[in-house]
Amino acid sequence: MLNLMFFNYTGSVGGPSKSLYFLLNELKTRDYNITVIVPNRGDLYNLLRNEGFKINVVEMPQLQIPKSIFEFISKFIISIFVISKLWFILIRDKIRIIHINSVILLLPVIAAKLAGKKVVVHVRETLTKNKIFNYTYLFIIGILADIIVGVSNAPNLQFKRLGFVKKLRVVFNGIKVREQKSIQHENRKLKIGMAAFFLPWKGHSTFLKSAIYLQKYEFSEDISFEIAGDLPALPNEKDRNRYLTYKNYLISIKDDYDKKNWIKFLGYQAKILDIMQTWDLIVIPSTCQDSSPRVILEAFSLGIPAVGADIGGIPDTIGEAGLIFKTSDHKDLGEKLKILIEDKELMKKLSNKARIRLGKYFTAEKHCSNMEKIFKELIHE
Repeated sequence: MLNLMFFNYTGSVGGPSKSLYFLLNELKTRDYNITVIVPNRGDLYNLLRNEGFKINVVEMPQLQIPKSIFEFISKFIISIFVISKLWFILIRDKIRIIHINSVILLLPVIAAKLAGKKVVVHVRETLTKNKIFNYTYLFIIGILADIIVGVSNAPNLQFKRLGFVKKLRVVFNGIKVREQKSIQHENRKLKIGMAAFFLPWKGHSTFLKSAIYLQKYEFSEDISFEIAGDLPALPNEKDRNRYLTYKNYLISIKDDYDKKNWIKFLGYQAKILDIMQTWDLIVIPSTCQDSSPRVILEAFSLGIPAVGADIGGIPDTIGEAGLIFKTSDHKDLGEKLKILIEDKELMKKLSNKARIRLGKYFTAEKHCSNMEKIFKELIHE
């Protein structure tokens, strides 16, 4: 039995954590002994513990430029302790391969190489700020990792530019396909939805402004724009205040301009698929380099077409099952939505293509099988 260890950078259950969760559950049915490292006893810890996984809690400093010599020394000492602890666990548990679920975790990579283990780094993000620091950091990751797996072509480009082409692989995210049917919009409002934490780079304002923009038109049916989500769990008060200000700004857009009362804030939804089942369209208006938003796959599983920004891996993920608009351009988004609102046949065709595309590229089984090939490739090297 092959011993695998998986590292996740957060204790919350967002998109990357869900992808890891589905991968672990698929691998559990195969011939693997799995250990998971999480930074705290949060929702992910509880979820995996209930599934019977072996879990260790190790808090790890994340990618961040020190603001002072004192902070640098403090983090250096903590890092040495963490690397030592991880090295001990890797040796004790006879781990063969470690899987890092984000490029922002460096310490497990260092510990694994010191212990002589194989390393798979799963790249779900594109680092954009402070290019000199990020390129140096990514170069170190590229040197140490045995294989770098991107969730789409977009995040792999940052490593391709640094010359690590031979180490790159693309494995699309996968979800467990369930027998769920979206509710058809007969004799009710046509619902256009968005699901995301209240973070500025998720593009809520573009979504809301497109709703305001469309109110100048007369449509044959009532329309509702719904946002599912709230503030994420944040460790420090500065971030909480910053994102609360952003949330209040979004609420002010509705209060000041939503003359037809189309916009609804649904708050955090633990059972998001139950909400999404009532939607007819989903919008992904991110302004950051989103590599492969999981919410697109969840929508596709319900036969819901997507309208997404032309940034990161969003166009690659949507493919022929939706429409693409110019990033941050609420008018272009509005016009794309208008096309679908007025053309129900096109919406129906895109709905069918969404289900087909999901089954072809994005099932949990396909994701697991592709990752399994990578693990076996490393073992047989």
